[in-house]
Amino acid sequence: WVFWPVVLGVAMVAPVLVPLAFGDGWAGAIPVLQILALGTLRAPVSSFNTAVLVAFGRMGSVSFISVLSIVLGAVFLAVGVQYGLVGVAAALSLRQWALWPVGAMQVYRVSGLHPLGQLRMLFIAALPSLIMAGSVWFASETIHGLQPVPLLCSLVAIGVIVYGLAWAAFNPRQTILLLKAMFDVVRGDWASAKSRIPLILGTIADPQASRNG
Repeated sequence: WVFWPVVLGVAMVAPVLVPLAFGDGWAGAIPVLQILALGTLRAPVSSFNTAVLVAFGRMGSVSFISVLSIVLGAVFLAVGVQYGLVGVAAALSLRQWALWPVGAMQVYRVSGLHPLGQLRMLFIAALPSLIMAGSVWFASETIHGLQPVPLLCSLVAIGVIVYGLAWAAFNPRQTILLLKAMFDVVRGDWASAKSRIPLILGTIADPQASRNG
C-alpha cells in the first residue's frame, strides 16, 4: 500500500523536489535518484522470495542469490561506471531486476508458485501506483507558471488523489471495509473499527463476504 506509491511518487516529483530541497546545483542528481528508485521497487519481491526460501530451509539458495548479486553487481558496475553516476545507478538497478527471475525460480521449486503468477500478483499490486505515477508525470509536464512549492504540493495532491481512486477501483472489498471502519470511528465504535483492520489488510477472510459470495 505504501512502498510503491511513495517510491514512484518521489521519482516523479524529483525534478521539482531535488532543486527545492538541495538547490539547483543538485539537478544532476535527479536522473540518478529516479533510476535508483526503479531498482528499489523490487525490494518487496526480494523480501518475499527470501522469506519463502528461509521458511523452507533453503539457506543454500539464499546464499547462491547473494553471491550471484555480488558477481552481477561487479559486471554491471564495470560497464556502468564508464557513464558516470547515471551509469552506476543504472547498473545497480539492473542488477536488482536481473536477480528477480533467479529468486522466483527458486521459490517455484520449493512452493509451486510459478514466476508468472508472482509477476501477475506484483503487477496487480503495482497497477494503482503506476497509474498514479503516470498521472503525476503528465501533470508535471502540463502545469506551468507555478512556483516550486505550490507545484510540488499540487503534484503530491494529484498523486494522493489518483492513487486513492485507483486503489479503490482495484480493491473494492477492502475499500468498503475501510469506509465502514472510518464510519465506526466517526460514531465512536473503536472496537468495531479495530476488528476490521485485519480484514482490510487481507490477513483473514471476511466471513460475511464469504457468505455473500
